[in-house]
Amino acid sequence: MESGTETGIVFDIGSQYAQFQTLRDSRNPKGLRYQLVTILVMLTMAKLCGQDTPSGIADWVKHRAEQFIEVLRLKYKAMPHHSTYWYSCCRKYWIFCPQQ
Repeated sequence: MESGTETGIVFDIGSQYAQFQTLRDSRNPKGLRYQLVTILVMLTMAKLCGQDTPSGIADWVKHRAEQFIEVLRLKYKAMPHHSTYWYSCCRKYWIFCPQQ
């Protein structure tokens, strides 16, 4: 759901979160810190704000760490490294991150 406001567009991240939860995570569960749904939410928000590379996405997310920790109720205070986005999503679905 999205709605226009005087300052921009707002959409319900909960509905996107629910959609991402239906996806199967094909990563090896050993050593995973972040659920795929968490990574996809962060990646999507960064992409909507113009970030096109795993490094750009990681930097954008890092600067908004407090908000992500609060909204997504994350256990870790450190945000994912750029390689997390690459190995989780970008290398498999190059559409999200055409450049490395």
